Amino acid sequence: MGIFSDIALLFKDHTTYDIGLIQAKGYRVFKQVSAEVLKPQGLTNLEWAILGILSHSHTSMRASEVAAALGVQPSLVSRAIISMEKNKWIKVSQGEDRRERVLALTEKGEDGIFRIEKLMKLAMKPLIANVATRDLIGYLRTSAQISENSKDLSLDNEEVD
Repeated sequence: MGIFSDIALLFKDHTTYDIGLIQAKGYRVFKQVSAEVLKPQGLTNLEWAILGILSHSHTSMRASEVAAALGVQPSLVSRAIISMEKNKWIKVSQGEDRRERVLALTEKGEDGIFRIEKLMKLAMKPLIANVATRDLIGYLRTSAQISENSKDLSLDNEEVD
C-alpha cells in the first residue's frame, strides 16, 4: 500500500485538501500563540527563529547562513536584522567580504533566549494538552522528515513570520 492509501485509511473520508486544512489550522494557531508571546518582547516569529539559530550555533554566523538555515530569502533576514540590531538582540559586524554581515547574539539576546523560551513553553502547553507524548514526537519527526525531503524540491522560500 502507498502512503496516500495509508493516509486514506487513517483519515477515512478525508481528502488531501482536508488534511491540508487540518495542518494549516494547527500551524496558524501555533504561529498566533507564539506571536502573542513575542510581541511584548519586541520580536516577531522570524526574529525569534533567528535568535534560536544563533543560540544553537554557539558562535557568530553570516546572514546568508541564517537565511539558508531558515529556508527563507536573504532579504527577509536582512529586514529582520535591522530591527534586531536596533533593539540590541544581536550585534552585526562586517565579514571578510564588505557586503557580508556577521551576526552574533548580544548579552540581551543570550539572556532573552532562556527567558522567552520559558514563556513560549507555558503558552504552548494548553495547545498540546491531551496529546500523547508519542504522538507529539511522531508529529515532530514527521515534520522534520518532510522538511528534509523538500530540500531537493525547487520551492519558493516562504516567510517564517
